[in-house]
Amino acid sequence: MCLSYLVVLMPLGASLVGAAPVEDYDLPSYAHLREKIDAGEDITVLYFGGSITVGAMTWPQHGTNAAGEAYDYRGESDPERFSWRARTFAWLREHYEKRPGQFRMVNAAVGATDSELGAYRLADHVLANHPDLLFIEFAINDNGAGRLSDDPEADGSIYRRLSSIISRVREANPNAAVFLPVSAARDLKPEVPAYFETARAHHKRFAEMYHVPYLDICKVFFEDPLPEGVTRENVFDGPDNPGCAVHPSPRGHQAFAEAVCRALDGLLTSHRFPFAQPRREDWFAPYPVNPAYVTADKLPTGEGWSLRDGTAFAHLATHVCHETKVLFTDQSGAKLVLPFSGSSVYMWGQQHYAGLGDISGRLQVSVDGEVRACFADADHREPGDQLLQRMMPVVRDLDPSEPHVLEIVTVPPPDGVATRIGLYGIGLDQPTPSE
Repeated sequence: MCLSYLVVLMPLGASLVGAAPVEDYDLPSYAHLREKIDAGEDITVLYFGGSITVGAMTWPQHGTNAAGEAYDYRGESDPERFSWRARTFAWLREHYEKRPGQFRMVNAAVGATDSELGAYRLADHVLANHPDLLFIEFAINDNGAGRLSDDPEADGSIYRRLSSIISRVREANPNAAVFLPVSAARDLKPEVPAYFETARAHHKRFAEMYHVPYLDICKVFFEDPLPEGVTRENVFDGPDNPGCAVHPSPRGHQAFAEAVCRALDGLLTSHRFPFAQPRREDWFAPYPVNPAYVTADKLPTGEGWSLRDGTAFAHLATHVCHETKVLFTDQSGAKLVLPFSGSSVYMWGQQHYAGLGDISGRLQVSVDGEVRACFADADHREPGDQLLQRMMPVVRDLDPSEPHVLEIVTVPPPDGVATRIGLYGIGLDQPTPSE
């Protein structure tokens, strides 16, 4: 079955994707998935990605949009009912479930995070749940790695990140069925904006190279026929703000979901999918290579840090981080010291605290006594500082054969703003057994 609404990937670099005609290829993982479904076995459907997969939508839910027109989505903005994630899961249950409760949803999506952090948290949040069907949606949040990925071999490239994720999924379960919905942004056309478009193109190239079924959501939104009531103008809606720039409206989530369901129906019926070239057999060198994720409750509390409940995921019963703790500080000069071995360090922080407000303050991070990164809230960044947010990459160039010491210290901003900084955990790219 050839799905006509998919983009045929033309080469942006001939060495990556050739201009071969599209051909349907067998996908044994989808045949295996269909066999398990038909046999009535338990099926775990896992959603891994960013805020679009969480279910973020147009905000505010009603008002006047960028064109000066009134809109109101208050009756259809519940992400557990109207997101593309919820809609596709409901469709799978309605059309394929052989007995009540056969399908289980696991929500492993985290807003404002990319595939690099995804590679670090894969073992705890994905592999531990043994997915039979895995959705991976990071294209929008990988925009910062878009141009870097023009060199697929670069540390942190999209190719190496996705190789780290999918090669480990395949190693854990060769029969796991994987699907990549390649997320889109508001007004994303082939020419603008370049950083979103580049990341989107690299995700599609990776999917083509490794025969991972995918869907180009930009094409769904801006070229393909849309469901009744959905228009090019309302797939994204609301005022011009950063959230509305990347989060579809409920109408957009509907179109997103229906296109994914059409693709899944074809895959579960024919077990075939069209690609423009034979599958590449060898993975790009994974990055991170040997990731370990140290959760907050396993980190040393240090001076001025303490474990606390009530994270941003506490109200989401189906989320992998439902019971996760955060290592929190509201003190200037709080210090955390972590000896480790490895080549890279990546920190994951919390963005908002119930009853307290957004993250604030400044964080200085040193490795082996040398300051390698400073993170500050948006209002207090100094030249050279990175944004204090969920994703905090620290370093990628350490000698993995040597021991290292990570030191994290909170620094008071000059105007005395309150310090509110929390860590879910720290990712370390540890030495492989041969190193």
